[in-house]
Amino acid sequence: MITLNSNEMKVYRMIINYIIPGIAPGNYMARDFFGNTPAIPRVVRRICEEVKAGNLSKVSLIGRKSSDGYKIK
Repeated sequence: MITLNSNEMKVYRMIINYIIPGIAPGNYMARDFFGNTPAIPRVVRRICEEVKAGNLSKVSLIGRKSSDGYKIK
């Protein structure tokens, strides 16, 4: 599991606690979780690792990679 610095961890927690639970079910790309700000690759990697580990029950990968997109239930 990738270790994030404090700023990346703040962004990660914001996405996990507020962004993902608040969006409608459907298919999304990782960049959609960041809104108008640029996506942070290390945070995207952490989200992908958490999804693959089954730690985010509402989120699944569409394909085998993060770049294939995510399905929000």
